[in-house]
Amino acid sequence: LLGIVLTSALVFLASYWFVSSEEAIRRSLALIILACPCAMAFGTPLALAAALRRAQKSGLVVRNADIFEKCVGVDTVFFDKTGTLTESDLALVPPPQPIPGVYQKVVLALENESMHPIAFSFRQAFGSHTQLPPVDGLTEKPGFGVSGFVYGKFYEIRKNTKPNSQVSCTLFEDQHPIQTFVFQARLKPGVHETLQAIRALGKRVILLSGDTREVSLVVGKMLGFRSQDILAEMDPAGKLAAVTENPRSMMVGDGVNDSLAMMRSQVGVAVSGGMETALRSADVYLWEESLDGITKLFAISARCMRTIKTNLFISVFYNAVGGGLALLGFIDPLAAALLMPLSSGFILLSTWISTRNS
Repeated sequence: LLGIVLTSALVFLASYWFVSSEEAIRRSLALIILACPCAMAFGTPLALAAALRRAQKSGLVVRNADIFEKCVGVDTVFFDKTGTLTESDLALVPPPQPIPGVYQKVVLALENESMHPIAFSFRQAFGSHTQLPPVDGLTEKPGFGVSGFVYGKFYEIRKNTKPNSQVSCTLFEDQHPIQTFVFQARLKPGVHETLQAIRALGKRVILLSGDTREVSLVVGKMLGFRSQDILAEMDPAGKLAAVTENPRSMMVGDGVNDSLAMMRSQVGVAVSGGMETALRSADVYLWEESLDGITKLFAISARCMRTIKTNLFISVFYNAVGGGLALLGFIDPLAAALLMPLSSGFILLSTWISTRNS
């Protein structure tokens, strides 16, 4: 813009010199003073600073201000399932008949030292029993179950490996099945509302899960995903490939396990993991538990881009009109010096109105 202003002033000076050298100098100088590009220069940084402040108030840690422009261009949002849309642990589905206390103690005794998510679910469901029976020959086989002798009988908790739409296991007493336990994923607060709001923006939402197709379909259908938008049995490499096929995408997931996909996506949003570690691969970190920060990020980004466009329009329009009046002789250099700061004032007012309405 500065080059355009100087070129216009020199061209006018040369062409009007033979009409009136004094008037040519006066009008050209008025143009240079009035059409100062200061307002255009700070209009964009001011809007970005306001957006960063709104993001911070909304529980978003943004690594770089250019992320707001990238968010506006996103058309596909990938969500990791476990730890993002659902809690990391499982919830025990209450069985039709109450489980006898003796079997509750047996289960807790077998799972007492296990770090498996199912073990945590048992402890949460059955509570704490003050005296658990001793277990002889306790054995835990990862991916299979736990077993041991309790009350002189051999008990075993086996994970059901038959493909189905539920995570389940069965308690055996001396090789006889006693009770089957069914578990389900616990959705994080506000997940339904967040997904609905993102879909309302016209963006495609895709679920990525490392679970089996059957388990992923259950959770996906609960959240309104279409079958073709549920990608199951996805390891980190699979997630990376899915994101790579959609360059205008946002990846929402764990800041560590989903780091490859986040780095490849246009916008990476971490909802768990340490903030310092997550921001090495993600662009945005949500330090609040609710996922509505995603919709806030889209809203802040859209408002930021509107403010930038408004500020640019004000600056160009003001300089064009004022510069034209200066060349026509209606504004002298002194008046131009007085009017020049007004464009900066209009930019400040525009940004303040945008901030106030957010």
